[in-house]
Amino acid sequence: MAHGYDTMMNPSIEDLLEKTGSKFRLVSLSAMRSREITSYLGQLSQ
Repeated sequence: MAHGYDTMMNPSIEDLLEKTGSKFRLVSLSAMRSREITSYLGQLSQ
């Protein structure tokens, strides 16, 4: 079922784990990115 566009499932967890090397690192990077996005959106509303 290829759509030709990226979704939340693309890239796959397996691909991301290959790049980061561990589940812990992947979760840490995701949390950091989440905080960056939240901070940016907070600045927009001011």
